[in-house]
Amino acid sequence: METLRPFILIVLGIGVFFIASKLENRLIVEVAVAPKIASSIPEKIATSTPPTKVASSTPPQEKPAPIPKITSTPVASTPVTIAPTPPLIPFNDLNIKTRTALVNILCGAAAGSPINGESGSGVFISSKGVILTNAHIAEYFLLQDYPHSGNIECQIRTGSPAVAAYSARLLYISPKWVQNNSAALSQENPQGTGEDDFALLLIKDSVSGAPLPLSFPYLPLREGGNSPVGTPVLVASYPAEFIASESISRNLYAISAISTIRQFFTFTTSSEDVFSVGNIIIAEKGSSGGPVVTQEGTVEGIIVTSTPGATTGERDLFAITISHINQSLKKDIGISIPQLLDSQNLNATADSFEKNVAPALTSLITAHLPK
Repeated sequence: METLRPFILIVLGIGVFFIASKLENRLIVEVAVAPKIASSIPEKIATSTPPTKVASSTPPQEKPAPIPKITSTPVASTPVTIAPTPPLIPFNDLNIKTRTALVNILCGAAAGSPINGESGSGVFISSKGVILTNAHIAEYFLLQDYPHSGNIECQIRTGSPAVAAYSARLLYISPKWVQNNSAALSQENPQGTGEDDFALLLIKDSVSGAPLPLSFPYLPLREGGNSPVGTPVLVASYPAEFIASESISRNLYAISAISTIRQFFTFTTSSEDVFSVGNIIIAEKGSSGGPVVTQEGTVEGIIVTSTPGATTGERDLFAITISHINQSLKKDIGISIPQLLDSQNLNATADSFEKNVAPALTSLITAHLPK
């Protein structure tokens, strides 16, 4: 399979979107063309170059292995154990399950700050309080004390409308992504491919001061490769592109939509790193980090980019695969997310990252920011 050069797409960051309170528990069945909302569309939208080559969802063909010679010696047969297929969860039930694990990540900046605030999405992937999101959302955790202490405050919000529930710390952010995108925050309409665009957050306190739950509601990650093209999925997030910025703090609602895996793309030669879920209504800024969930109840990937378009109906929404995230993490630190989550002391892991890795990454970003 030929190598596909990385394609440039709009990064889904903070934006505005109005949604009435009656949508609190609404599950939207696959949207082909979303209604046009032209009055509040920003005039400047980053252009993008669509991918020119597509990674086939069928594994590349290999040369057939030589046929072994048959001998007259009888061979005892070994019983084949077939793993049971997990039962499929009805979408209404899956929607409820996904909503309990979905979070909004809201980072506000102090008055006069050279950095604007950010709203994004994420998903709990461990009962220990670990959230998977995008690096372009989590980079704000690197800047909480820039240019002065307490300049940025990030909250983890849950529910619909989203309400502040927890504070979190950075457990891991892809150093490769920061190195390759250190200037993105200084750009009005940042673009990106989605490659290495992932991060992990760890809950540290509750906003109310109450003890943290013994176990957080979460969705497990998909294991053993990607689902095939055509697989039905549920996509959920806190889209925020078409709502006034002052309303994000009190009127931001979770939205879910049913779609399918449309097509896979690769950053290398044959790996399936990015997939399309089509032009669904949550193809908006603010949806970054939201989960794409199979009917088995596992996270297939997280929302990362979209093609440009004045309305959601004109955009194609993309997610990076869990397999890509695990491959990237293994290259960086030698283990996958499940292995990292098995750590007996995640706070110690976060301490180590904060002390040994984060300062250099912060410096890379702030070098492009006004003082």
